[in-house]
Amino acid sequence: MNLPKDLKKYALGRLFKKLVPFVLLEGVVAAVVILFGERLFGKTGPGFRIPATVILFLVPVFITKIYTVLADSTWYGTVKNVSVKTVMVQEAFSKGEREGTYMKNMIYLTLEEPSGKTKIRKADEEKLQINRGKLGGGTNTSEAVTGRFCEGVTAFHLYGTDRAVVIPPSDSRCDRECAVCLSDNPAGTQTCRVCGHTIVSHEMLTK
Repeated sequence: MNLPKDLKKYALGRLFKKLVPFVLLEGVVAAVVILFGERLFGKTGPGFRIPATVILFLVPVFITKIYTVLADSTWYGTVKNVSVKTVMVQEAFSKGEREGTYMKNMIYLTLEEPSGKTKIRKADEEKLQINRGKLGGGTNTSEAVTGRFCEGVTAFHLYGTDRAVVIPPSDSRCDRECAVCLSDNPAGTQTCRVCGHTIVSHEMLTK
């Protein structure tokens, strides 16, 4: 895979942006432990001090969800199967409401990657309904979403973006999706008309 410099720069920028809060919080925890460790732990022994210190350093991991950064990657492959998992999400005090409940579809692709290995990748997600814990009031676009990722197409995901895009064959007249802003562009377009980033082509992926 030979991605252009602007896409590599974008992915690196997204990584840096997500790492900064984690590093800053870890720095704060380290400063607190160094400066106020004696007050925090008193005369407790290492049996308490060590686990407590470890827990303190793990707090930024869960606050920033840095594990999602490590799990993300740039990938592509040929779609072999599409599956949808529907889950219910509850968010307390969401947007001023006492409780927000909605259904969400998670779109997963079974891909044959260039190495020949088959992997399952999350490609997209969509909210089905949202209002104060009651059914209705939303849209269901699963058929359209899964239709995009039909068997045999090439799916591509750029690190730091929300979902995967379909890369049509070079000679196709289909619209081309921007891997960064996810907008559609006419066939033959080399740079996105919305964000200006390079449109990924089959040639880039196979070099």
